[in-house]
Amino acid sequence: MSTIVSQIEDLEKNIKASEDEVDVIDRSLRLRNLTESEREDLVYQMRQLKEQIKEKEKDLGALRKENRKSMAVSVAILVLFILGYMLFTS
Repeated sequence: MSTIVSQIEDLEKNIKASEDEVDVIDRSLRLRNLTESEREDLVYQMRQLKEQIKEKEKDLGALRKENRKSMAVSVAILVLFILGYMLFTS
C-alpha cells in the first residue's frame, strides 16, 4: 500500500507529463503544416489530455486534503502524549 505522499508525488509527475504532452501538441499545431484531419486529431488529443489533467488535479486536491487531515490527527496525538507525559511526570 502506498502512502498518501507517494500517491501525491506520482500524481504530480503524471500531471506534469500530461502537461508536457499538451505543450508538444500545441507546438505542433502552431508550427507544423498539417492536413485538416491531422489537425483535428491533434486538437482532439489535446482536449482529451486537458480533461485528464483536470480530473487528476481534482484527485490531487482530494489527496492533499486527506494528507492535511492525517497531519492534523498526528499533531493531535502528539499533543495528547505530551500532555500525558507532563501530567504523569509532575
